[in-house]
Amino acid sequence: MTQQLVTLQIPQEIYERAREIGEASDLSAEQVLLDGLTTLYGDLPKDLSEEAITRLSDEQLWALVKRPFAIAQRMRMRELTALGKAGQLSESGQVELEELLDELDEYTLQRTTALVTLKERGHEVEARLGWRKR
Repeated sequence: MTQQLVTLQIPQEIYERAREIGEASDLSAEQVLLDGLTTLYGDLPKDLSEEAITRLSDEQLWALVKRPFAIAQRMRMRELTALGKAGQLSESGQVELEELLDELDEYTLQRTTALVTLKERGHEVEARLGWRKR
């Protein structure tokens, strides 16, 4: 991945928060900010561990929760599933579908870990997401 040098002025309180998060996780403030931007706008690493997720800031966790599963992947899964139901799924299509399902499982696990972490930190997850409590 190529990188672009950007000079960005940010509010002092955001920098201080990034510095605090960095100190708690042995990262520089710059790395915390880069990780935050990656969480918000980039592709998440497939190996984002449960431990790594629990070290994210609340804002990063909410970004992870609200991030949709990629539309191209969802559409391809639908295509492959339809082919499978019609008995027309090739061996390579089956492998591709299994890989997509693995990606969906990982996405679901990451999102669930983020939700649990937010809940443990005292956030009203259900209310914020518009879910009804039973």
